[in-house]
Amino acid sequence: MQAGTLLAKWNLDDADAPSVLPKSSMTGTGANRAGSTNGKPAPEAASSAIIRLKNGRTIHADGAKEEGDKVEYTIGESSFKIPKSMVEEVVHSAEAPPSADTSKPLPTGSSVSARARTCTTQGSPYIPCNSAFFLQILMGLGETQRFRLLDDGNHDVTALANWEIDDGFDQVDFSVVNGVPRVYSKKFGSANQGLVHLYGTVGDYTATVRIYLLKPEDIASNKMGRRGMVDFPDKPYALRLIPDPPYFGRMP
Repeated sequence: MQAGTLLAKWNLDDADAPSVLPKSSMTGTGANRAGSTNGKPAPEAASSAIIRLKNGRTIHADGAKEEGDKVEYTIGESSFKIPKSMVEEVVHSAEAPPSADTSKPLPTGSSVSARARTCTTQGSPYIPCNSAFFLQILMGLGETQRFRLLDDGNHDVTALANWEIDDGFDQVDFSVVNGVPRVYSKKFGSANQGLVHLYGTVGDYTATVRIYLLKPEDIASNKMGRRGMVDFPDKPYALRLIPDPPYFGRMP
């Protein structure tokens, strides 16, 4: 994707906020489909299922089944797939124990922890409950960008968050150092070039940053600056994901 095309997409996205955050690496099929595993018919989906992921997240689905190297699950009339490598176990309704709360402790007085649990499944392994914040930024190739996460009481909850990057084409190096997420932009991938997503989750709330990767000279030619559209789907907002000033060079 050329820089001009990417900037045009940036400008378009900034003008029109998405009503639903992108499902990124998932494939929506719109209906449950029969599949097979190693040549054998896949088991029929149960009426409800709990999908426990290896990162500690939980997806509550209407049904789930294995299909090759994927787990296909349905929510309402939509169907999604995630890699089996991300899944710890799938528990169907008849055998599902109550789901444990694995949220990390928050600062005293944090209204994120004080809020009633209103988990509404998003159909995404990256946003398991409530989408609280969405931001778009531009980032130059060869830069390292750090991020901070604040709750609506202005508490810094960066180190308490669960951080994940959606980068299907190996365009960035990602690490969490002393609780702080760092993204180093190393190249454009072979497809969907110049676009990755960072997710920070605290309790039932997830903040998202859509990162556009460009050459520094292309960023300089953009008249809109480095930050684009900001949206708080959860109002009053529960979280804010703030990019610290970027600095050049590879992550230490």
